[in-house]
Amino acid sequence: RLFLGSKRHIDFVTFRSMCAKLKCRERCVEYWEAMDATLGGCISLFELEPEGCVLMLRLLARFAHDCPGYSELSPTDLFGKLAMSRSASQTTALDRIEAGQWRMCCSRFGFTSIEADRLFAHLDGQGGATRAPPATLTSGDLAWLCKLPQLLDIESIMLGPATACARGLDRVRSAVSSHPSLPGEAISQTPVA
Repeated sequence: RLFLGSKRHIDFVTFRSMCAKLKCRERCVEYWEAMDATLGGCISLFELEPEGCVLMLRLLARFAHDCPGYSELSPTDLFGKLAMSRSASQTTALDRIEAGQWRMCCSRFGFTSIEADRLFAHLDGQGGATRAPPATLTSGDLAWLCKLPQLLDIESIMLGPATACARGLDRVRSAVSSHPSLPGEAISQTPVA
C-alpha cells in the first residue's frame, strides 16, 4: 500500500525500487516473474497480496450491506461511526482505532479476530507493529479503503456464482461511485458474465 499509493499498476522499475527499500532487491526478478504471469509488464495490488485484497473487498461489501447510508458518508464520518461503536469505556481518542478496538468493530461485521488483525495490518498506512506508540487506524486509512475498487479490477477478483457476485459488486460499485468524497475514475456498470 505504501509503495502503490493510488496507482492501479506498477512497472518493474518501481517494483525493483520497492524491493530495494524492503532489502530484498537481489530476488526482485524472481518475485516479478512469479507475479507477472501474463507478461504484461505491470502488476497490481492484487498480484502483491491477493488474499488481503479479497478480505478488504469483503469489508467494503459489509459496509455497503450493514451501514445504512454508507454511500453518503465521507470516510471521516464512516470512521466516526466505527469509532463510536466501541465500548463507552474506551478512553482512546476518537481520531484513531487501535488493534483491539478494531477487532471489536470487525466482529460486528462477521469477521473473526484473525481476519480483523489481517485487515488492520493491511489498512495501517503508518507501518503497523513496527511503530510506537501502538499502531492505529485513522480516517485516512478508511479513505484509502473506500478507493480500493478504483485500484482493482473487481470482476477479476471476486469468485463465486455470477449472480451473487454481480449483486455484491453492484452494491460496492454504487456505494463507491456515489461516494461524495472519492475523486477518481468512474467504475463501469458492466454486469458480470
